Amino acid sequence: MKKLLTLCLVLFATVSMQAQSIVGQWATILEEGEQNVALLLGFDSNKDAIMKILIEMYDKELGTMNFSVTVEGKYKVKGDQLTLMLNKDKVDVEVGEIEWSAEMQKAIDENPATADMIINMMKAEMDKEKNTFVEDFDKKEEMTIISVTDTELILNSGDENMTFKKFEN
Repeated sequence: MKKLLTLCLVLFATVSMQAQSIVGQWATILEEGEQNVALLLGFDSNKDAIMKILIEMYDKELGTMNFSVTVEGKYKVKGDQLTLMLNKDKVDVEVGEIEWSAEMQKAIDENPATADMIINMMKAEMDKEKNTFVEDFDKKEEMTIISVTDTELILNSGDENMTFKKFEN
């Protein structure tokens, strides 16, 4: 009986520790061809979740452009299963910093309105793409927690493991 009670306490402590220890902000870099993509996940103690995708793209004519997609939602942990329930109504897409190519910078120096025109075109395109993101986030995302420590979270989302590092804002 004592052995069973000890086993139950250890199991309960492990599950409780795992559920509490994913609280925080986590980041990983994804391999996406020529784009640099960072995936940030945030979990708080109220079961609120936030996912942010940061994309850095290079275009020979324009230069280096940064975009972000932020989605809010909820999460739950049951055993080693993490379920993200992202809210399709809370998707925000933004155009970030742009480092213009030398040729484009020259055109902007000659006509400063060029930069605003290009940025507005990018924003319009991102608004169109937002619908694609919304469709992608209109479902539950199930992941397996492979391991979690104070500094590292490894999740499996089907066919691949993703290793996240904890960071502070």
